[in-house]
Amino acid sequence: MAHPHNIVPFPKSAAFVAGCMSPELLQAEAANQAPAVRLPDRSRHPMARPSFSVGLNDVRRALEDNRVVVHYQPQFDVVTGRPVAAEALIRLLDEQGNLVMPERFIPEAEQDRLIVWLGRAVLRQAFADLADMRQRHIRIDRISVKVAASQVELDVWLPDYVQSELANHGLQHSDLELELTDGRQLSTSGGGLERLTALADRGCRIVLDEVGIGYTCPEILERLPFSAIKLDRSLLQDLETNPVNQKALQSVMQLAANLGLQVMAEGVETARQQQLLMQLGCKLAQGFGYARPMSSAALMGFLVANASLQP
Repeated sequence: MAHPHNIVPFPKSAAFVAGCMSPELLQAEAANQAPAVRLPDRSRHPMARPSFSVGLNDVRRALEDNRVVVHYQPQFDVVTGRPVAAEALIRLLDEQGNLVMPERFIPEAEQDRLIVWLGRAVLRQAFADLADMRQRHIRIDRISVKVAASQVELDVWLPDYVQSELANHGLQHSDLELELTDGRQLSTSGGGLERLTALADRGCRIVLDEVGIGYTCPEILERLPFSAIKLDRSLLQDLETNPVNQKALQSVMQLAANLGLQVMAEGVETARQQQLLMQLGCKLAQGFGYARPMSSAALMGFLVANASLQP
């Protein structure tokens, strides 16, 4: 019987540790003597280590047992309502077949190289699903995948891995959007900036995620060729009735305009929020008001049902 979730196949034993890289890349990475990276400071996030978190051994077993799952949340053109992209969202299946949400395992994985293998698993599955949609002539502009600062710092071969997997699936760099989370934790000297810049130079869209009130990250904004910023959902709280939040949103929108960046709003739940965002010049949005996360099969059905919105 077909499983309701799209399961990510992941290589086991030695291949699992290798991350499916070529022998040449494996040899180069083994010889790499890069200094230890600075991982995100989780002490400022009270939910970073929830009491119900999944341990590293559980995450490792989920990878080895092919229990990584990718769901998708569509992203929309605010004006036309057309679904233009889909954000890939990682989940795990526990040994009983229940979905485990990322807040239960990502913080732990970020303290270990497991964040690299989780990130690669999502990228590979996202490419496979997008290639499947293209073969079925189902229209979507690109797939969006989150990358944590720790993942970018640790994965010294990220640009090569992305290029290889895109080629394997007959895709282009322009088919991929990377959403950088924890941008303020990205070191300016650890190689992460160079890797993201290399991907942008090859055609990937780079988006700065979680931009909210008081966000300041001048070095990252100046040195990385971002295509867009993604508003933190806190900016949309009580947006319809709270003039302070409206002014804060206007300020962030002005920052984006000054930098020549598109704006993506996350957490849009009401028609009024959508109207206010459109009035402020926000071009892209996602949230429960549009569509909830869904499996790849459900996403394809959703896109077919909305095909009349295509230009």
